[in-house]
Amino acid sequence: MIGDDLRALRKARGHSLRHLAERCGMTHEGVRYVESGRGFLTSAEAIAAVYKHRLVLVYGDGKLVRLHGPIGRQLAAVRRLLNKTRADVIGMSLADITAIETDARHVTVAMAALYAKLLGDADVSLSLELRPIPRPRVKKEKTNVQRTHC
Repeated sequence: MIGDDLRALRKARGHSLRHLAERCGMTHEGVRYVESGRGFLTSAEAIAAVYKHRLVLVYGDGKLVRLHGPIGRQLAAVRRLLNKTRADVIGMSLADITAIETDARHVTVAMAALYAKLLGDADVSLSLELRPIPRPRVKKEKTNVQRTHC
């Protein structure tokens, strides 16, 4: 669960709720709410960014869904790739699906995770996970040093 993973990151670094709240511009109650699994998706993303992590969509085999943009828009793209309409997704209201796919501020982590699960079928399973942000590769500049042989 995303909230548990975020709490583990915070505790591994020895940070208090108040310290983390200051770093991501939230109240400590807001951080606690996210860690309990009931917080907003945007708040979870802000906390993850403090620890150089991000929320990602993952296929059942653990491979990343290679789409860019906010989670809601990625979920909308996956739905379209699976040739599903919003009405095809059973177990969630059209209003909630629309809110998720348009990245509305009131979308919770639990809503997005449920939608990812509901989008899956016998062939494709999806989940929402917390992963470290990969470090950019630094290109080493080639130096034109000529060696002389003696």
